[in-house]
Amino acid sequence: MNTFLVRMGFLAAVVMGQAATGQVSLVELRAINGALDDAAVVGLSADGTTVVGRSTKTYTQMATLWKNGGAPVNLGTLYPPGYQVSSMATGVSGDGSIVAGFSDSTSADRRDGFRWTAGSGMKALPNTGGSSNYFRVSGDGSTIVGEFYPGTRDRMPSRWRESTGVQILAGLEDRPGIANGTSTDGNTVAGWLRVPDTSDNEAFAWNQVTGPTTLPLLAPWNRKSEALDISANGMVAVGSCRNQSGRVEAVRWTNTGVNGWMVQALGALPGGNLSYAQSASGDGSIVGGITKWESGDTEGTLWTPDLGTVTLNQFAAHHGLDLAGWKFGVIMDISDGGRTFIADAFNPQGGRRATVLHVPAPMAGSAFAGMSVLMIRRRQSQK
Repeated sequence: MNTFLVRMGFLAAVVMGQAATGQVSLVELRAINGALDDAAVVGLSADGTTVVGRSTKTYTQMATLWKNGGAPVNLGTLYPPGYQVSSMATGVSGDGSIVAGFSDSTSADRRDGFRWTAGSGMKALPNTGGSSNYFRVSGDGSTIVGEFYPGTRDRMPSRWRESTGVQILAGLEDRPGIANGTSTDGNTVAGWLRVPDTSDNEAFAWNQVTGPTTLPLLAPWNRKSEALDISANGMVAVGSCRNQSGRVEAVRWTNTGVNGWMVQALGALPGGNLSYAQSASGDGSIVGGITKWESGDTEGTLWTPDLGTVTLNQFAAHHGLDLAGWKFGVIMDISDGGRTFIADAFNPQGGRRATVLHVPAPMAGSAFAGMSVLMIRRRQSQK
């Protein structure tokens, strides 16, 4: 098929065919300062419209929101502006209206979690020990999960709701750890706990009714595992375990109901000696992560039941999009429908980019099914 490059002001598009199925797109997000290489992506709304992370304003890293690939929105900081303050957005509600993250002040030697809305701006969440991190927002926006330091104790897996304030997860009051992900309703949480008398972590799932459950291992004699996300329906957690060879491997835990949680090894890219899973779609059927090689080289990965573990480039090619020369980092988040993905990347020229890949669902019965259009959108010409 012939390929045509069309440039129209701020818009660059490579047209690969007629697109009855919609547009396959890779969007590069700009920083607050306008640069393409000064942003990083962390969280994605369930509907795929809103990305959050951080980007540079002058010399300061600030929590940032992007809506539909548009201009960056500076979410601010909890402290007076200066060289020794920064902030990062790490989670966003399903419709993009509520954002969570943390704000740092080096001079004050503290870190506070925050909750942001367009109406109220950035507001601090409870912090009594000089540091707190809040990582993810439930899809319905009711719940924010992360870690909380109650006084002088170690960080504890915690959940914040407006009606209750911050609470250490019930049943884990004596288990230091972190809550990394939450279901849409905020009633199911996944994360990791410190293994007593060791420096290892073990993955857990927690439910408001049934309490905490230690997630199963690939190698029963090695308790080192971490859960980094949980699906919107609360039935699939993803992260990593030590495998039979003692290496860290990406895994997917599924709640089977009567038989409890079951663990599934997801493997790595060919030759990789380490992998972990970072993100999951709404039903947990698509998993994002990364593979690392002995050389220290890394590559972002996706796992699907049909394709197994592949690079984001291979996944895009499967949908008709050629991303030759792009190198993606860890797949940080996935929309509930499993069609939008965020990752930091290097473009073919070696420039660092914050990217959003969107692959629309095919339209049933279309005569043009399988064809695609690539649109690489930029607000200005590439730097």
